[in-house]
Amino acid sequence: MLSQTNPARGTALIAACRKGQVEVLKLLLNRRCLDVNLRGPHETGTALLEAVRRRQFDVVKLLLSREDVDVNQSSREYGWTSLMFACHSARDSNIAALLLACPSVDVNRQDDGGWTALHVAVGQSNVEGVRLLLLLASQNLDPNVESMVGFTALNYAAWAGRKSAVEMLLADSRVDVNCGVRLLSGQTALMLAASNGHR
Repeated sequence: MLSQTNPARGTALIAACRKGQVEVLKLLLNRRCLDVNLRGPHETGTALLEAVRRRQFDVVKLLLSREDVDVNQSSREYGWTSLMFACHSARDSNIAALLLACPSVDVNRQDDGGWTALHVAVGQSNVEGVRLLLLLASQNLDPNVESMVGFTALNYAAWAGRKSAVEMLLADSRVDVNCGVRLLSGQTALMLAASNGHR
């Protein structure tokens, strides 16, 4: 019954997560038959994805306390993970920190366009998100992952004129300045920055 969906509202679990109803969520999570990773037929994401998108910190924290929550499940639109949504805005840095504390989180997971959470943080000028990823995901993060168009996070930051992100990335010894942009005429990050008028 709890996993059943209402075409207009989705699952009861997702509805509680969207509205930040922690007490209702606790009751629902105590049910053995509940699939926390289920999405409704018209839902783009799971309970966790919806809680992150709606900035429901307490709900995210409660969901992450369960071992059966898939932190790497992606949304139907664009293939974004919870970490990508959390890195979209500096306002969500506390949620990003919670997700990064999960041992199973895949910080290098790519969306439908090959972008990682680091690409998302760079693209949104989320300096705090970049800092958190470089610091908290230091063991697993590969800052040289290339998107489908050949951008690494550094290439993207240079191309978009994200000076703070460029400085943070250049300070990280794992960043390869010669990596990426093979599909965009082989330009380096410095050449991309210069060609777009950034200094």
